Parts: sequence; C-alpha cells; structure tokens
Amino acid sequence: MRACFVFAFLLLQGTASAATLNVEVNRQGFTGPMQVAVAPRVDGRPPAWSATKTLPAGKSSVSFDGLDAGLYVVLASGPQPLQRLSAKVNLGTDGAALRLVIPKSKTELRATMAGEPLPRALVGLTHDQLRWHTEIETGDDGRFAGDLWEPGLYSAGIRRDPLSAPHRRGGSAES
Repeated sequence: MRACFVFAFLLLQGTASAATLNVEVNRQGFTGPMQVAVAPRVDGRPPAWSATKTLPAGKSSVSFDGLDAGLYVVLASGPQPLQRLSAKVNLGTDGAALRLVIPKSKTELRATMAGEPLPRALVGLTHDQLRWHTEIETGDDGRFAGDLWEPGLYSAGIRRDPLSAPHRRGGSAES
C-alpha cells in the first residue's frame, strides 16, 4: 500500500506544470535598460521578488519560465527612483502575457519643515495598492523632479538624514 501511495504522489508531482509569463513593454521613447521583476501577489504584504531579469536598451520583451499558476505582481523599473510601473497578472497553467506601457509623465515634490525646504532629505515612497517601495533624495532646495511611471496613492516617510527617524504621511502622485 505504501509503495502505491509513493508512486501516486510522484505521478501527481510530475504532472504539476510550470507556466511561462511573457512580459512586453511599450517603451514610449524610453531607451534605457530596465529591470523586470516578478513576485507572488499577497494582499497587504510587500512583494517578495522571486525572479528578476534585465531588459537591455532596445529590447521590449522578456519571459519568465517555470512559474506556478497564481496571482503575481510584475514591476518594470528604470534607473531613476520613480521609474517604476507595476501590474497584477493572473498566471494560468498554460501561461499568460502582460503588456506594460511606459507613460510619458513627470512629477515634482518638495520636502519642507515649517515652510522651509529640507535639503538632501531622504523620502521613502511605498505604492499603497501594489506595496513596492523606492527612495529618493531631494536636492539642496528640498525638491525632486523626475519621471513618474506609476501614478496613484503613495505613503511617504521623510528623513532629514539617514540616522533620523522618518516622518510618515499618505498622499498621491498624479501625472
């Protein structure tokens, strides 16, 4: 009886199929390299990236083989801190395709305390819905300006220097 159980278990394990996720990025003029990362989607938790690949300049697609079926979050990121675009995808046993379109949007933020700029402040931003995190540093005038690929609501933690405790606040980034 035990031999039958082990044999049946091995048969079931051998039939579990791994799926392929194909990610295509419409660069909209962005010419630099980017990282594409995949994480299982767990509501309320930050992504635990299980696979990351580099998409070289000039290439637009990448595949992730051997993934289990389920819900995932995919993050495409460029070299600047707010060059982040993510999406959820439901990966079936026969695979899935995801198309990301990089928007041509910019943003600017300003860190102040009592109306005075906070030069070289460290701002940690977490996307409220998809839970990924990035950090930026303001300039000498307390400002940051750059590309914004993922508009939406963010939570922010602002520190004057790496050793200080952050001041946290919710907000939004609109294109």
